Formats: sequence, structure tokens, C-alpha cells
Amino acid sequence: MKLEMTIKYLDGTAKDVRVLPVTEVAFEREFKKGLASFAEDPHNEHLYWLAWHAGRNGKTFDDWLALVESVDLEVDELTPTKPAPPAT
Repeated sequence: MKLEMTIKYLDGTAKDVRVLPVTEVAFEREFKKGLASFAEDPHNEHLYWLAWHAGRNGKTFDDWLALVESVDLEVDELTPTKPAPPAT
């Protein structure tokens, strides 16, 4: 699964970010649940936290959140590929 987000700020600017493994693991540590739970039981705080962490902006979460108008999430499901033939 590939997560990409567009963060729109109150000042009219926007930033595209990608959720990398470092953010996925940080999410699991912060919320004590796997990232898959985000799809099953979404919370706005989780969405905004992922965007905040992925954006690496140097502000605290609450300070950053006060500047945000919206976050749009795009999820690309990876298509499984054919397995490699067994080694001989």
C-alpha cells in the first residue's frame, strides 16, 4: 500500500507528501496499533498525524495543525506480481 497526501494550508499553499516506512513505524509506536487499523477504523487525528509526520516540518503537531485547512489522502493498492520461479 502506498499512501500519498496533499496538505492544504490556511495561507493557500499546498504540499504533497508520501508516507514512508519511518512514518508508518512512528504511527504504530504513537498509537499502539498497526497502520492497517487506519483503514478499518479511521480517525481524523490519525490522518492529520500521518501528514504532520510525513511532512517533517519542525513544528509540534498542535502548532502545525492550527495552520492546516485540509489533508487529502490517496491510497494506491499495490498489485501483487507473479512470484519468481524457485531457484535451482
